[in-house]
Order: sequence, then C-alpha cells, then structure tokens
Amino acid sequence: MPNILYTGPTSPFGRMTCAVIGKLEARIDRAVSHLEPAAPVLPHDDARIDAIAIAIALEYTDFRYARGWRERCPRLGGWLAHYGERPSLAQTRPRDLPQ
Repeated sequence: MPNILYTGPTSPFGRMTCAVIGKLEARIDRAVSHLEPAAPVLPHDDARIDAIAIAIALEYTDFRYARGWRERCPRLGGWLAHYGERPSLAQTRPRDLPQ
C-alpha cells in the first residue's frame, strides 16, 4: 500500500472529523449571532438575494447541524419562520427537514 499523506478536512473514510465539525459549528454560531441584531431590518416580503441567501443558510443549518441557534437568536428565528413561508422556499425545502 502506498504511503499517502492525508491533508483534507475529512477522515480517510470520507467522514468529517469531530474537530472540523466543531470549527464549523463555531463559525455558524458567530454568523448567526452577528445576524441577530439585523433581524428587524431584514426584508419580510421582498425577494431580495441577501434575504434568500440568509434564509437558505439558516434552513441548511437546521437540516445539517443543530437548531439551538433559534433559542439564542429569537428575532432571527422569527424572521425565518415568516420568510420561510414564501412559496419559493417552502416548495423547495427538503421533505425530511425537522419541524
């Protein structure tokens, strides 16, 4: 077997290591905490690219990581609950997204 130096963020078996997951979760926490004060000025009805990107990122966070950010950032969670009802988001949401 050849001697291969492994340098990627996942283990040789294709799974993320605990250290990498921890770093990703810390980045997510910082981003969500940064967005919380801006929640009142985020668009509620307009289809703007910034709002769509934030909504998709938050829903992906719910889908792949933890949902604890909602308790820490209630204004942002409330914004997502409203904005996530847009037909364009609701119809393209993964079917197995936790409620």
